[in-house]
Amino acid sequence: MSGIVGILHGDGQPLDPALLQTMTELMAFRGPDARDTWTDGHVGFGHALLRTTWESATERQPHSLDRKVWITGDIRLDWREDLTLTQSFYIGDAGL
Repeated sequence: MSGIVGILHGDGQPLDPALLQTMTELMAFRGPDARDTWTDGHVGFGHALLRTTWESATERQPHSLDRKVWITGDIRLDWREDLTLTQSFYIGDAGL
């Protein structure tokens, strides 16, 4: 199972990217295949990726389709192509 971490400063103060990176690196045993972080001012995600399927070979997390809305997760999504061809998903202004 991959490792996921997040920081949110509710008071709007900027977070420390080095702290988020350290927290993400500490999860290397959960996700030995890749580790990455994303920050934007007072919020950030870290992800330690464990690849369990051939489809995950090119995946990177945290991920964004539009560089406005970001997500990180450890999920299995079957029939992904069929789902994206037949459905429209909206999160705020970002169409998924």
